[in-house]
Amino acid sequence: MVETVHEAFLVEGVRLAVTKECVARVGGPGSHEGNGGARVAFHAQRIMLHIMYEVPSREDIAEVTINRAVVEGKKASLIRKKQDKTRPNGLRPKLRT
Repeated sequence: MVETVHEAFLVEGVRLAVTKECVARVGGPGSHEGNGGARVAFHAQRIMLHIMYEVPSREDIAEVTINRAVVEGKKASLIRKKQDKTRPNGLRPKLRT
């Protein structure tokens, strides 16, 4: 599942980063039992569903990171935006006081 989403994101020019904590949490206890594969697929789909729809609709996303807090439902996926190409290095002008 992750590999499929990763490949789809690459087509859009977006990198998918999944932390080791995330993988361990999704594939935790019970994943080695008979229903482990289905359990992992269910959680992966639940976690990435909104991202799979959001990425193609936006051109400003450079990277999506999924970590333990995302798996536990405490936070949304971390989205890093592409740098603003109208200014060098994406920097905003400083305001003079």
